[in-house]
Amino acid sequence: MLSLKVRFPSLITAGLARRPLRLFRPSTLTYPRRLSQYPRPVQVPASRDGLPPLSEWDAGVFNATLLDQNIVPQSIPVPHTPLDTPLRIPTEEPAISTGTIPGTARAITEVYSRVVDRFSSYYDIMNYEPSIPFPSTLDERLKLYTWSNTEDDHFPPHLAQIPSLAQAKEVDPQGARQDSFSSSEIFEASRLLNVRGLISGLIPQSFEDWCDGQPVTLADIEKRNAQLIHQYHLGSIYYKTENIGDKEGAPWYSDEVFAQQHLTGPNPVTIKQAGNWIEKFQSAAQGLGYRQVADHLAGLARTDRQSLYVQDYSDFRKAAGVEPDAALTQSDSKNGSRWNVASVCLFQLHDDGRLHPLGIVIDWHGSMDQSVVIFNKSIMPGRRTIEEEKNDWPWRYAKTCVQSSDWLRHEAGIHLTETHLVEEATIVAAHRAFEPNHAVYRLLQPHWLKTLSVNAAARAILVPDVIVPLSGLSLDQGKRFTQDTYRNFNWTQKYIPADLAARGFPPEDLDKPKFRNYAYARNMIYMWQAIRTFVQSFLKALSPDLENDEHVAQDQQIRSWCLEMQTRGSMSSFPTIQTFNELVDAVTMCIHIAAPQHTAVNYLQEYYQVFVINKPPSLYAAPPASLDELRQYDENKLMAALPINKGAHRQWLLAAHLPHLLNYTVAKDQNLVNCAKSWMHAAVPGVMDEQKVVEAATTFYNTLVQDLAPRFHAHSLSMRPGTIPYDVMDPSKTAVSVLI
Repeated sequence: MLSLKVRFPSLITAGLARRPLRLFRPSTLTYPRRLSQYPRPVQVPASRDGLPPLSEWDAGVFNATLLDQNIVPQSIPVPHTPLDTPLRIPTEEPAISTGTIPGTARAITEVYSRVVDRFSSYYDIMNYEPSIPFPSTLDERLKLYTWSNTEDDHFPPHLAQIPSLAQAKEVDPQGARQDSFSSSEIFEASRLLNVRGLISGLIPQSFEDWCDGQPVTLADIEKRNAQLIHQYHLGSIYYKTENIGDKEGAPWYSDEVFAQQHLTGPNPVTIKQAGNWIEKFQSAAQGLGYRQVADHLAGLARTDRQSLYVQDYSDFRKAAGVEPDAALTQSDSKNGSRWNVASVCLFQLHDDGRLHPLGIVIDWHGSMDQSVVIFNKSIMPGRRTIEEEKNDWPWRYAKTCVQSSDWLRHEAGIHLTETHLVEEATIVAAHRAFEPNHAVYRLLQPHWLKTLSVNAAARAILVPDVIVPLSGLSLDQGKRFTQDTYRNFNWTQKYIPADLAARGFPPEDLDKPKFRNYAYARNMIYMWQAIRTFVQSFLKALSPDLENDEHVAQDQQIRSWCLEMQTRGSMSSFPTIQTFNELVDAVTMCIHIAAPQHTAVNYLQEYYQVFVINKPPSLYAAPPASLDELRQYDENKLMAALPINKGAHRQWLLAAHLPHLLNYTVAKDQNLVNCAKSWMHAAVPGVMDEQKVVEAATTFYNTLVQDLAPRFHAHSLSMRPGTIPYDVMDPSKTAVSVLI
């Protein structure tokens, strides 16, 4: 058995502070809550071995150490059978006995970065994402950009790295695949795909800076979190920013902060009006003896239904392909036993902007009678003290279930599928439908930066090695979950004006005090309008004929794009574009998904999810079978459901480190503002109407910088006092594409 301490010393010392990192060990040190007051010293603390902390790996040293530990892809024989023969994935993983959390986290970051770079290099060489553009005809790109076979890898349709035999015949009726892809290209693609297990192989069987079996409380975790944040201010590498676990004002577990995360947290896009859930919760409250809640809901049902909203995860079992009464659970030797729950949470949105949780279904089993349902002891916000909220363990457990459900909805559904994978489908379809000089192709191309290679890396290593092991789903169930999300993605109903109105947030009412805390919606409606105005002006400048609806309806390339999306892209809701306005909306949607939507659902994960107990990816004890059992829950029961026991160290590390992998700061040349500025300088006389292109880009740039940036800042400031600021959608921070 190898030991990271002996064979991999850099993983032990990298990023450690003076003392050994005991992740949850109580300390006599205390720190003030206002962490921004900490000065940054010139001298960075040495590690416990007296070595300076490691901020960047030397490439050669890291390579040598990976080889020493046998943390490398295993060889794959090149098949001489049809090209769609499944690749063999190695199942053996290197055995590392001990390590430290910061050191292992640094190694995971390094390996994942290298995997992404590896895919990026391959996609560059193969001309999927060329760093130097090359001229190509539509026929050439039909051979290069082919669709995956969903039956092979069970992901939604995406770019095939090795075109299947069927697709080769589709392009070449004679099936002469040797003319399209050489054996060396197939060999390189096969080696590229064989990276699964690398991240899992880096995680040791135990951490010497874990809790060592000592008694742990939530207060211990909060204290340890504050210490790690303090080390961040001193220059430590483990935390890259502050997080919700040490926020000022109302604590992270309060009803106020819990509810607000569903308006301005990592997933602000699924909360919707309660509809028939109102009667279900009202009936359950009546039957369970919550008389005050039942009367309150009955009154609202008659006079103010519009104030009641839900986060509804009741479809999880159907989406994952399991029976309605089956447990969403998985167990294996490395990751232990995990449970997902299909929660439903009922909220009331008050006229002053406060969102208040009223009732929670722990895990939906088809009816209220078959499910465990609990209600808040206070039907109005602000009526209970912080101490009362702190010690209401059954209610805190119920909120943890909701947060865990939202982790899966967000990570596998909203983030992975509805931005990364949906955007990839539009990219593949566009490459197969448009000539490079078509106005739609020219406008959309900047918003494809890195997306295809990043997605390929995610399918190869991030989903099987990180997301699935964190959840209570198997890999097959997780893939079915993404397929279900993809199938149910309604393209036109997701247009921001329609989406907000359908979910109970009328765009014309968003400036009312009631919606002051929904900064995501207030920002996004203006961003949508700005992008749409730019798209409309730009398409007119590049191709004035497109303004004619008849010309749009007869444009064969636009028709091909729609057909690719609807058939090979398996998105039946994609419109059959007949008018200029329909074209503008569809192109606006492509940019919306790639830029502001992905930014909104990706770049807040660091703040909200690195403090794992705020939003655990799954539960580590079976949920209660009855309300009576839930009412007996205390702190120990809640702790047992969190990934903090000694056997759950892998889950804690992966859950805390996943946001690090996905939250790199957007580079200055890769944001939406720079894209608009670049178009101002890129107008080519003779190719386009130079003056109109410059005017369109200048108007867009000025809107982003002079209107939206200060407006979004004002929206953040206008939220209720004590609310966590919402600045993720600042145009200068909005990535131009799905690039991470």
